[in-house]
Amino acid sequence: MKNRTASTGRALFAAAIAAFLVQYAAAQKPARESLGFYLHFSGQQIQRKVQNSGGEMDFLNHLYDGTGNEVSGVLSFGTSFSAGEKWSFSAGFGTYSDMGISRMNIESEYLAGNISPAAKWGVQTIASIFPVYINPVYPSNHYEIKGIWHGDELIDVNTNYRQFRVYDPGISLIPFISHSHKALNLSAGTGFRLSSFMPFSERIDLKQTGGNLRREIRYATGYRPAIASHTTATASVDLAGKGEFRLGIQAKAALIYGLRTIPYTRSISTWTAGNTTEERIVPAGKPYLIAEAGGGIYLRFGTRRR
Repeated sequence: MKNRTASTGRALFAAAIAAFLVQYAAAQKPARESLGFYLHFSGQQIQRKVQNSGGEMDFLNHLYDGTGNEVSGVLSFGTSFSAGEKWSFSAGFGTYSDMGISRMNIESEYLAGNISPAAKWGVQTIASIFPVYINPVYPSNHYEIKGIWHGDELIDVNTNYRQFRVYDPGISLIPFISHSHKALNLSAGTGFRLSSFMPFSERIDLKQTGGNLRREIRYATGYRPAIASHTTATASVDLAGKGEFRLGIQAKAALIYGLRTIPYTRSISTWTAGNTTEERIVPAGKPYLIAEAGGGIYLRFGTRRR
């Protein structure tokens, strides 16, 4: 499982870097370059309503506070680079209330053509990874597993479970339209995102009350790619500047919607590891929504290539 997780992460990271390098190479010999920095604060909501699990445990039923909603504040910072009139790139990181860097975005934009003197169209690619938080699923979920409790009087020998973090990496391709008028810049687009929760594993140890019977339950999740719609919108205004320097504010919003699930293999061992039953379980994909909106400030410095 660890090797599979590592190889998946390396593949996604390599794909993101490769896309970035290919696009940068295609953007050589620009007439003008600019370098920028930004600092944003946004609110993020992840919603996946609690569903009937059909008698089996569903990890996404325990999202965040167990009600099907995860609401978080996100502080993001990063840098941007424009290569000429057509190409721009940005790389950013984000942190939640735990103040650990647990989120990454690498974006590129290509302006392909003009719609009008003030409007253009283009294509945006986004390679991103961010966490979702799942509340302890124990011991309540044991009662959902058919037959393993009845008559055994088993208790959980480790009830000190904690909320854990699962990463959701993905790559998006989004056609967009942009409009510029003096100091105001607007853009909006919609496309799709390909992503999968990174695999993880959990273990429960049970013991019979007043006896020696022991039982171990292991959950090992699998990699399951899913396609979702991805919509973005951005508005920025230059507030002040002189020469090639610009200071401004920016507002951003994003919406991701698709059907998501976390499949897993459940192994139940009673008395000894040799007495083990194993079952593959794939909960049905259910509507899963990520909405984010916020804004902040940016600084931009422009230069001409010689």
